[in-house]
Amino acid sequence: MTYFRRSANKAIITGGDRSDIQLTALQTDTSALILTGNLYPDVRVLARAEHQGVPILLVPYDTYTTVSKTREVTGRMKYTDKEKIKLTKKMMEEHVKWKDILKILSV
Repeated sequence: MTYFRRSANKAIITGGDRSDIQLTALQTDTSALILTGNLYPDVRVLARAEHQGVPILLVPYDTYTTVSKTREVTGRMKYTDKEKIKLTKKMMEEHVKWKDILKILSV
């Protein structure tokens, strides 16, 4: 708990089978849960995240790979950085079901 309280508006990357970590993170100021291993979270995690409005992302990679990939695309992105923008667009198209998200948001 102390570790999670160190940062506000954070995204937590953890194994999809670690409901203990997920529930603890949701007791603090968490912006997103990124669950690795393509494992669906426990229903308690789903309920709490939905109640708090915290999105849950499932990724097929292991936790280390996910953290590494996240580091590759995070940081400051300027509007002049065409390569980062191109990579971000490509990743969004390939890995985010953004059309489904827009449908949900437009309800």
